[in-house]
Amino acid sequence: MREMIFDIDSRKAIKLTLIGLCVLAAIYHFVNVFVFFQGSTEFYVTHVGLLTVIALVGYMHDNPDRKLRLRVALSCILLFIPSVIYMYLNSYRLEGVIQYINNLDFAIGVILMVVILVVLWLLWGPPIPIITTVLIAYYLWGHLLPGALYHPFSPPTYVISTLATSLSKGIFGGLAPISANMIFYFMLFSGVITAMGVMPAFMEIGKIIARRLRGGPAYMAWAGSSLVGMISGSGAANVVITGTFTIPAMKDAGFTPEEAGAIEAVCSSGGQITPPVMASTAFVMAAFIGVPYVFIMKGAVLGAILFYLSVFIAILFSCHAAKRKRYVGEVNYKTIARRFPVFLTGLIIIVFLLLQMYSVKLSATMAILGTLLMGLLLVPETRSLKKIIHAFVGGAKMGAEIGIIIFAVGMLADAIISTGLGPKVAQVVVSMAGGMVVPSLLLIAAMSLILTMGAPILVAYLLIAILILPSLWSLGVDLVASHFFAFYFAFLGLLTPPVAVSALVASRLAGGNFWRTSFWALRIAAIMFLFPFAIVLHPTLLDFPLYGLDELMIIGALFLATVGIAATQYNWFLTKLNIYMRVLAASGTLAIVIFILELGNLTLLLAGATLMAIVIFIQVATFMKERSSSAPSRRISD
Repeated sequence: MREMIFDIDSRKAIKLTLIGLCVLAAIYHFVNVFVFFQGSTEFYVTHVGLLTVIALVGYMHDNPDRKLRLRVALSCILLFIPSVIYMYLNSYRLEGVIQYINNLDFAIGVILMVVILVVLWLLWGPPIPIITTVLIAYYLWGHLLPGALYHPFSPPTYVISTLATSLSKGIFGGLAPISANMIFYFMLFSGVITAMGVMPAFMEIGKIIARRLRGGPAYMAWAGSSLVGMISGSGAANVVITGTFTIPAMKDAGFTPEEAGAIEAVCSSGGQITPPVMASTAFVMAAFIGVPYVFIMKGAVLGAILFYLSVFIAILFSCHAAKRKRYVGEVNYKTIARRFPVFLTGLIIIVFLLLQMYSVKLSATMAILGTLLMGLLLVPETRSLKKIIHAFVGGAKMGAEIGIIIFAVGMLADAIISTGLGPKVAQVVVSMAGGMVVPSLLLIAAMSLILTMGAPILVAYLLIAILILPSLWSLGVDLVASHFFAFYFAFLGLLTPPVAVSALVASRLAGGNFWRTSFWALRIAAIMFLFPFAIVLHPTLLDFPLYGLDELMIIGALFLATVGIAATQYNWFLTKLNIYMRVLAASGTLAIVIFILELGNLTLLLAGATLMAIVIFIQVATFMKERSSSAPSRRISD
């Protein structure tokens, strides 16, 4: 057992400090919604300071036995607090100043950068800090490199002021406003939803479906994990929250550990592409593109619908093919009636206000108040100050952990932009693909999956967007569609080995083999590898719900491809497919996929749809014949 660095009284002091900081941060941000008592620059500096200290104290609270790391965290706090106070007191002088800073400014900037990278390492592991450090080093010394990697010399004072002290770029000015005005409020909303006890209602809703279809517990994961994911947006965290219940239930129903883990991993990860939270990535995307957040939220609706529909079909076909059992437990409708309206109230408020073009922070604040009120009215267990404080602590900690990523990526993004590295990578991609769109998309997809290994979806998206997307713009690809392409492949990186964070956590919970779990997950989510190509080649698919005939035709083709992929993989539609039906389904699916990729004309779509129609017709006829020969009381789910 590791030696404890703090005694019991010290650990209590850390806990109380964490609670106090989180509550202070929540109140501070709520007040800022209605009262403008300081300028925006001072607000961002305060926001960065509060969240960084919360992240460090939270780490100390959660890891009391890691002696060396606790000392590092404590050292960071002692260095960071006076540094950020210095920035606040000198914000008027430093704002917008590039290069012309004094020695103390330079030293403070270096301290801030080092602390942010160390905290990022403590919370998220080494990949992102290493990438950021390499890019900062490239910013400083890239002028010494030969060939295409060369960039003009930038003095160290210029680099440090750009990344830390100017307050208009880097740590405080790059992406920090997105964290301060949007993401933190959504994380508080997520914390309140969780503390108000809505999770049991999600699982009970899943049981309603589970009682009626083969493989019942899998639908509990499908429904419960998707609803949890809508408010948290963290795939690995969702696996832990819902998987501890759904994975054992699936294994008891006959699923292998790999199947159970894969279903939970995919369902839990889906929350990261589902509005309104979308793993906080939607806020950054909106800022990059320069559009309101609600525009991104509406654009993501079709992808979320297709994802959960495809997962449902995959579960349905695989469970019937394997003759899985139904869930036979009881549904607690009282829990649904009491707890689900709490979730629904907050969701309706936030979506309504966003559609009315109110600010994100006002919309989230009103949703928090509505959720708290409904929770106190309907759920007696939440009627305590302790529960409310717990809600703010949970939300503020999540906001701080994501905030640290945002602050670091602000440095990373400015390093890439200032050195012109993005266009250089884009030039290489375009030349390798011969200037053709589809080959370029395939190459970018492969590069994206490599870049996103082990990185949170937000960081993965930013890396793709900054480094690789310029290559698509040079080919005339729609700006918004290209960003969604990056977003979806950042999401798919969570399920793609050799890292596949969500699959890794799920495989451990299920006691299964990681690689088999990952490949099962990829099979379930297969259609999502096609969808990003579809939106780049058909960008009007993002105009939900304003679809014309052309868009509906592509959506229909995607649906047929979803059914065909599942039928081919699991050898089942309404009944078991023989070899001829399976070949027909695979051929029809391939024809439809080629059409979606614009490698064939409408004739190819008609051919694929005809083959699928033949399979469906024969399957319906076979199913009706089998049903008529069985007992009249037999149901499809039996």
